[in-house]
Amino acid sequence: MTVDHASAVEIQGSLSRRDRKKRETRRTIRRVALDLALETGVESLTVEEIAEASDVSTRTFFNYFSCKENALVGDATLVSADLRELIKKRPDHESPFVMLREVLLESAMIGLDSADRDEVYARQRLVHENPALLPRQLAYYAAIEKMLAEGIAERFEVNTNIDMRPALLATIIASAMRVAIQRWVVDESQSLNQLVESAFDQIERHELVTNSW
Repeated sequence: MTVDHASAVEIQGSLSRRDRKKRETRRTIRRVALDLALETGVESLTVEEIAEASDVSTRTFFNYFSCKENALVGDATLVSADLRELIKKRPDHESPFVMLREVLLESAMIGLDSADRDEVYARQRLVHENPALLPRQLAYYAAIEKMLAEGIAERFEVNTNIDMRPALLATIIASAMRVAIQRWVVDESQSLNQLVESAFDQIERHELVTNSW
């Protein structure tokens, strides 16, 4: 993943000081939780240990995450907020598929610098090696998928109670992203960015994504 640093900085800069501080606290807790899980294992890790190592109270931990497992998988709250902002900034002439393709490849979810890449890879490996984390990761993808559908509907002014296309397209995109990430974890011969682009290329001829809305 190669991060679009300018986009990440722009989103971060648009937040209030309080929101930036909350984001940093979330990231700190997640990084610490990952480090401890890699060191001691997922099963023996406790919320109290994560909180102490993060220099926050247990109560503060639960203000951000409902359990240790949620701190170990993807952070749907931050990712969804950032993706929604990127969707709003895309050019008006883009089709829904092109818009989502560019948004995801531009986002910090797929495009990362080398340090973040190592963290994301370690987190994905942790899930791969600990099946107990899988339900949490599936919930993470479900939250991203829901946000993408809402973002499409808002951008193209369609009613999701009547029009199924936003939900269908979001499901396709989220599935492609999930498959690419799974492939990346077991085979690093290609970058995640390359795998995601390849997945998009393979579904681009589908009627749902090629027809004009």
